[in-house]
Amino acid sequence: MLLLSLVLPLAHADQLVAGDALRVYYDSVGTWNDQSVGAGFQAKHDGAWVDWAYAGYPWQVLSVEYAIGDETYADYASSNTAAASFSVDAESDLSTEGYALSEYVYSGTGHRLTQAQAWAADGRVMRVSYAVEATRAALNDYRLTFVVDPDPDAATTGVYTTLNDTLDTDGDGAYDLAVSVSPSQGYTLGFGACDPDISELGHVADWSTTTDADVLLADDSDADADHAMGIRMTPAGGVGTDAGTELVFLVLVGDTVAEVEAAWAASASLCDGCDADDDGYTSALCGGDDCDDTSAAANPDGVETWYDGVDGDCDGADDYDQDADGSPYGTDCDDTDASAVPGGADAWYDGVDGNCDGASDYDADADGYDADTYGGADCDDTDPTVNPGATEVWYDDVDQDCDGNDADQDGDTYPFGEDCDDEDAAVYPGAGGVAGDGLDSDCDGSDDDVSGATGEDPDGIVVNGDCGCDAGGGAGGVAGALVAAALLLRRRRG
Repeated sequence: MLLLSLVLPLAHADQLVAGDALRVYYDSVGTWNDQSVGAGFQAKHDGAWVDWAYAGYPWQVLSVEYAIGDETYADYASSNTAAASFSVDAESDLSTEGYALSEYVYSGTGHRLTQAQAWAADGRVMRVSYAVEATRAALNDYRLTFVVDPDPDAATTGVYTTLNDTLDTDGDGAYDLAVSVSPSQGYTLGFGACDPDISELGHVADWSTTTDADVLLADDSDADADHAMGIRMTPAGGVGTDAGTELVFLVLVGDTVAEVEAAWAASASLCDGCDADDDGYTSALCGGDDCDDTSAAANPDGVETWYDGVDGDCDGADDYDQDADGSPYGTDCDDTDASAVPGGADAWYDGVDGNCDGASDYDADADGYDADTYGGADCDDTDPTVNPGATEVWYDDVDQDCDGNDADQDGDTYPFGEDCDDEDAAVYPGAGGVAGDGLDSDCDGSDDDVSGATGEDPDGIVVNGDCGCDAGGGAGGVAGALVAAALLLRRRRG
C-alpha cells in the first residue's frame, strides 16, 4: 500500500532568487511558479526575460517514493496551488555576489530532503542537487522525479507546445540529455543527467496531475506536443542510515539545441561533488565558500595573484583592483594605494599623486616649480605668479622670481630708499667718486668731482680748499668769481 506522508506542510513565503541571466520565482513549497506573481523559471534572451511556462497552472513537480520495510511512501511538492504532501521545514536564499543559490528543506516519513538550486550569477546553467538522509531506517527503492512543463512560446504566440527529444550526446548508448525546444523561437531547455547509470530522461504526456515518482518518461523523438520534461534518479541500493546520498542533475538553457549541447559538454565539473577540486572547501554551488571548485589553488585560504583574472583567495574582490579603491589597474596610477585614484582628492606634499593627474605632488600652484621647503625652488607654492622663472616687479613686497631680493634692483647691496640711484650698481652710499663724471656716485647730494659745499656758506664754491680771493673782494675776488662762473658753465654743459 502506498502511503502519503502525514506531516502537514509549514507555511513559507514565496521568494525570487535571481542572477543576471537566470532567475526563479519560487512558490511556498519550493517549486517553479509563483502564481501570485504569474512567473516561474525565467531566462534572459535578447535582453528580455522569457518565462518557460504560463502562470496559473501546475507545471513543475517534485515527487519521491521509497520503502521502509514493507511499507511504501510517497511525498510530493507541486506548483499547482503550491501543494505539498511533505513538510517544508525551511527556505533560504543563500546567494552571494558570484552565485545565486536557493535552498529548501523538506521532511517526510523517515527521511529528510534538501533541495539546492544554484547557478553562476552570469551563467545559464543551474546545478540542482538533492541531499537525501534516512532519519529512521534505510530507505529502499528510493526514486526522485523532477518534472517541468516548458512552454516559452506561450507569452508571444499563445502556442503551448514544444519539440521534445532525448539525446545520447556522448554516444555511449545511454540518454544523458533531454531537451524541449520552442517551435517559433528556438529557445531550448535541457536536463542533463550527471549520473546516467541511475537516471531516466524523457517527456510526460499527462503533466498536469503528475505527483507520481514512477510516471512514464518517454523519448518523444522531436514530437510536437504539450509534454512535460522530466528526470528520475534512483540511487543504487537505496539510502542507508550511515551516510547521506546526493542526487544531482543540471538544467541548461540556450537559444538553440546546439548551444545547450555545448553548455552540457562544458559543464561536466558541476556534476561532481561539492568539493570537486579536493581542496577541502565546499563549492559555492553547494552553499560553501569555494569560489572555484575546479581549481585547488582558488579557495578562501588561497594566495591572491593580482591581475591574472583568478580570485585566488575567494574574497570576491576585483582581481584588477588590488587596493580596492574602485579604480582598476591600468586607470589607477598606483593600484597598491587606495588614496591614489583618478578624480580623488590630492593631499599636497605627502608624496602621493592622490588624483592620478601625473603632476608633481610638491607643486601645489602648478607653475612647474616644486616648493622650496621640499627640495624645489618655488618660494611661494600657493601663488603661480611667483617662481624662479617669473619677472620681478620691484618694490611691491613680493619676491616674484624667488631670488630673495625685491628692494635692490641694481644688486649693489643698498636697497631702494638708501640707494639714490637703484638702477646703477656704481651708485650707492660710500661709492668712490670719479672726478668730472657728473654723477653723485656716493649719494651725498653733490657731484663727485668737487669736494662739496662749506658749512659756513652753502652756496660757496671751494676749489682745492681755497676760494682764491681776499676778504675785501678786490682783484682776487673778481678772479675767484670768474673761476666759479667757468666751473658753473662747464657743469651745465656737462
